[in-house]
Amino acid sequence: MRRIFILIACLFAAPAWGFDTKAGPLEIVEDGNGQKHLRVGSKAYVLPTEPSLAFLEAQFDDWVLILVSQGGNACNGRYLWFHAVPGELGFSPDFGTCAEAAEVSRRADGTLAVTMPRASAGAPPVTYLWDGRQLREEDAARPVSGAAPGQGAEYWIDLYPFDLLAAADYQDRIAAAMDDTARAELARVMELASPFEAEGAWIVGAGCVKAACDSDRAVIALARDDGRIVVALRSPALGAQLFGNPGGPLPASIVDLLARQ
Repeated sequence: MRRIFILIACLFAAPAWGFDTKAGPLEIVEDGNGQKHLRVGSKAYVLPTEPSLAFLEAQFDDWVLILVSQGGNACNGRYLWFHAVPGELGFSPDFGTCAEAAEVSRRADGTLAVTMPRASAGAPPVTYLWDGRQLREEDAARPVSGAAPGQGAEYWIDLYPFDLLAAADYQDRIAAAMDDTARAELARVMELASPFEAEGAWIVGAGCVKAACDSDRAVIALARDDGRIVVALRSPALGAQLFGNPGGPLPASIVDLLARQ
């Protein structure tokens, strides 16, 4: 654990709120240059990554979770744990996927766990585990879609393709339509996606790779009658392919994708 700190000897703006710890009140403060620091009792310390934004997120006895960010919309920020015990002050390595933490907990053995979505569409969430000495990662359980039993494909209207790709209760249908290689390529291509919408007998959602939408693009369609999944995928690795059994006329968005030269 890192135990070296730089003491900031200057005036700070008043913090909004903080946590009480064995080391004293813990607060995020701001120096005269607008940079955020961690004040522990009467002393202030530079935060790892020297963030422009920082927030105290959660506390489990002597450990406090801190969100640090450089600002902007591209990344929610990264996380780190702080050990708030006199003589043992220190930070964990920073971690995260740029997504917001979905769950923060402490396991029965004392390990601290932070779960969040991965950046890749269709990938399971990741849990970062910190035992006070080592930071580890493990796959977390996939979320279920939230669709009620028997609810049709209309459930997905206004939701996004990457939500479907990640849903635990849709993995069997996706696997029935395409193999693992194609699924990985679909996840890569669905970098930017539009919400599902109705298109005749189908509910359709499309996505593509930023700045490469002409060459790396996909359409996912769910049949309104039985929920089967059909995917049209175009990429340099696989060319233009159709996956799944349409069982009838295809939606126009898939026909258009496959027809492009």
